[in-house]
Amino acid sequence: MASPTINTLFPLPKRMDQFVVCNRSRYLYILSMKGTVVRSMSTGKGGFGSDAGGPGTGGDFLAAAASAKGELLYGIGEDKSLYSFHTASGKLDSSLKVRFFYLWKFFFLLF
Repeated sequence: MASPTINTLFPLPKRMDQFVVCNRSRYLYILSMKGTVVRSMSTGKGGFGSDAGGPGTGGDFLAAAASAKGELLYGIGEDKSLYSFHTASGKLDSSLKVRFFYLWKFFFLLF
């Protein structure tokens, strides 16, 4: 099995000693500059799409972004959902099913 590639990598706002990694797996990671995992966040769904019933049905993340203050982390799931996590606790705040077109439009506006 091949390692997932990194889709998104950026510093966490207001915490420049930590950064966010989204690597097309069922986890979003907050890492320290030394590479240690500070926190991991998951939807609780199966990973690597094919394990969860085929591509497009799993809980793999495709992209990630953070709120301006760095308090929330957003992830687009392979299941066409937008997930919101608290960066301090790593707990899922909310999820929302959205049309895929609007997901990409949303993320292009962030970057």
